[in-house]
Amino acid sequence: MDVEEVLSHKNGKLYLVGGFLYEVDKKHGGRLYCRCIRTKSDHCPARVTIDKDPELAVVKMSTQHSHGVEDRDLMRRNTIQRMKNMVSARPDKSCQEVYREALADAVTEYQTQHPTEEIGATLPMYGSVRSALQRHRAKDRPTLPQTLADIILEGQWATTKLGVTFLMIDDGTTDRMLGFLTEEALTILCGATAVFMDGTFRIVPSLFCQLYSLHAFFRGQMMPLAYFLLADKEKDTYIRMFRLISDLAASRGLLFRPAKFHLDYEVAALKAIEQVFPTAAIRGCAFHFCQAVWRNVQRHGLSTSYSNDASVKRFIKSTMALCFVPLERIDDAWMEIDADSPGADHEAFARLSEFKEYFIRTWLENDELEARTTNHLEGWHNALNKMIEKSHVNIFELVAHLKVDENDCRLQRVLLSAGNPPKPVRKKYAMLNAR
Repeated sequence: MDVEEVLSHKNGKLYLVGGFLYEVDKKHGGRLYCRCIRTKSDHCPARVTIDKDPELAVVKMSTQHSHGVEDRDLMRRNTIQRMKNMVSARPDKSCQEVYREALADAVTEYQTQHPTEEIGATLPMYGSVRSALQRHRAKDRPTLPQTLADIILEGQWATTKLGVTFLMIDDGTTDRMLGFLTEEALTILCGATAVFMDGTFRIVPSLFCQLYSLHAFFRGQMMPLAYFLLADKEKDTYIRMFRLISDLAASRGLLFRPAKFHLDYEVAALKAIEQVFPTAAIRGCAFHFCQAVWRNVQRHGLSTSYSNDASVKRFIKSTMALCFVPLERIDDAWMEIDADSPGADHEAFARLSEFKEYFIRTWLENDELEARTTNHLEGWHNALNKMIEKSHVNIFELVAHLKVDENDCRLQRVLLSAGNPPKPVRKKYAMLNAR
């Protein structure tokens, strides 16, 4: 008779023989003397003797069971074990997500052999397995760090799903900076003529300020290549990040010196690029350009006028639309916008004049004004936030999600390298990027 080893709820060993489950009562040499798992609860007298070597085999069975076969119990045990296995294999998913996915798989598997009512009465509710799944996950996850200096990432937390090094930059102690990228991604990044960058804040572990990502094109498709956890948004931090990437590249015989950077209009990052890469061109994106302009609308006390006065609203919106005007026509367009703006008799004229000075000084006297819609970065951040769902996840949850993202991008590169076309760009974005 066949013997199958089954894990108990506490990860102990049970043995399935003829549809019944047995637990070890005594061991002697290579022989297991087992009793029915219902011996204590139902006083079942059934016993079985099993030889372990060279393989599991029944030596002797004694006494009939006082109950039926364990179909329901096995269904429940197997489903819970499947959930535990998934909790370990998918640290990027919450315990509840794992529960839902494993439950759906179990229902699909069992419904061909069992009535729906029986399956529903047998499989566990989330509340009954939540603690067990959380304990199982806690065994796989190190203690959560309380400070930046406490962070220890090694083993699965420092490698990709394929087992190659992922945490390639780990710098500082109280000002810790972590950089996640692979050798392949570094090579692509160093070969890119343009690098696209942006930060996201909602999902970042509370010990850090932001997750800053570097993206570039690979065979016509843009994708994230490096992910940095930064402790702040200071110019010196960005300079340090760029120099760490450059040093890493140099240690591999590569050169990280992009000809062009695309990023939001964040002064600290812009100044860092100007200092580390003085010959690089800097481009912004329309979304963040409009954000920057709107912040200064608020700063100059024009929010109420914008809401209540059509002429002020038209002026501000026309100013924001300048990012879509060809460079050679920006000066003329600005003169038309300025001429059509509210005059000296308008109650907001003084504030509008201060706003105009800011706009001219910041944007029109800057030769690098060429805002473009970097919709890929916004889309990527939105997708990442949607996937993670929670705010300020712990460091291990975030790393698990980054590993999933890195693996997806690696698979995309495999397909692109095989000659598959990149994802099509929506027509309106193609027209904007072609300007």
